[in-house]
Amino acid sequence: MRNTNRDSLKETHVLLTQVAIADYRDAFISLLLNRVPQLKVQVGESYFEQSTRTSSFVKSMPSTQTIKNHFFLFRKLCWQSICWKSALGVDVYIGELNPRLLTTWVLLGIRKLQGKRSVLWGHAWARSGKHSKTEPLRHLMRMLADGLILYTHSQRNELVERYPEFSKKCFVAPNSLYSHQLMKQSKSEEIPTDFIYVGRMIPSKKVSLLVDAFALFSKDHVDSKLHLVGDGEELLRLREHAHRMSIKNIIFHGHVSSHNLLEDIYSRSVAAVSPGYIGLSITQSFSFGKPMIISKDEPHSPEIEAFKEGLNGSFFKTDDPLSLSVQMEQWYQRRNELDKISTTIIDDCRSSYSVECMVDGFCKAIQA
Repeated sequence: MRNTNRDSLKETHVLLTQVAIADYRDAFISLLLNRVPQLKVQVGESYFEQSTRTSSFVKSMPSTQTIKNHFFLFRKLCWQSICWKSALGVDVYIGELNPRLLTTWVLLGIRKLQGKRSVLWGHAWARSGKHSKTEPLRHLMRMLADGLILYTHSQRNELVERYPEFSKKCFVAPNSLYSHQLMKQSKSEEIPTDFIYVGRMIPSKKVSLLVDAFALFSKDHVDSKLHLVGDGEELLRLREHAHRMSIKNIIFHGHVSSHNLLEDIYSRSVAAVSPGYIGLSITQSFSFGKPMIISKDEPHSPEIEAFKEGLNGSFFKTDDPLSLSVQMEQWYQRRNELDKISTTIIDDCRSSYSVECMVDGFCKAIQA
């Protein structure tokens, strides 16, 4: 049966369309193409939020066609100039589960009339939750699809509990960054003293709150550094904020995609911090064996299901720099235990949040 499944994947023509595919998806796309050699990708240059841009690796692949995204209503809606012949002719079409994508609605309707399989990939619910004003539209989009690929098991369980009819067409592709091989403890000759944030520099991520907390923490730990990794609209303001507060031990790395460089930064860090809502950075931190300090009452992305309080991180009181600095202090005091803690965190992450697990979920959805 396994060989039959493997052979069917090799013969199945699949089209994946996305608004943008950032460089953190490079490993996933590469492995997916290895498993599904007839895969074609049509993708635009940038996402609704312009800080997310398609990686040069994805654009350079022979299987990729870069297409034009046409945004409307202040980038709230998008129409993509896709290759319609390809989109309507493939065995399986995989698009985004996002009602703001006008092209996807048209494709779903036409392919439904053709009797061809369409699969949607994304979050089960809107960012504002299952009671969002856009839920009726999202539900209609889910109904039109023949399969759904969701990011977490918890989202699948929630969706099936509310809509039992989706039980046979829901698949899980855990939102992952690295392969099993790359998930390893970051070694350092010295005991870690620093902290790290990785993500976009945008208001909802509340990075300025972390700067304020680090100002409190560093009064007693002058040798500790805060590493801020990422770009975004708030970057200049954050630099000015740190300068006004005379905090010298903040390092602005900008966007970093190199695994080796990230591994080096994580190896010097006691823990990662999420001062605002959490996303994919949680599994990245766990992949390097580092606990994460997380704001408790935020509209977190579904990846929060990977969090196990006390085992791989802790909460701080939302919007409270003092509470965050206290949690930083507590993990700092446990830095001598990090070797043992890191091994546990990595083993737990590897079992559920690897690129291999993510690709397996896609393959099951394609073959269904």
